[in-house]
Amino acid sequence: MKKIAIGIIALSAIVAVYHFITPTSMIVNRVPSGETIVCFGDSLTYGTGASKGMDYPAQLSRLIDPPSFIRH
Repeated sequence: MKKIAIGIIALSAIVAVYHFITPTSMIVNRVPSGETIVCFGDSLTYGTGASKGMDYPAQLSRLIDPPSFIRH
């Protein structure tokens, strides 16, 4: 019983500290200022093993109007 009481007190202390160190304002997403989509990834994103034009960025580009594709 004593261990449970100590656990509850410790948890209450953690919650109280967390409450005081976190900002009280809500996080609000900004309105996007552009139309750039960036594809980060590894060999799957790059399209290793996929036929020409079947990689993820190329397929995504075909879904966007107007289609565009720039690989760096």
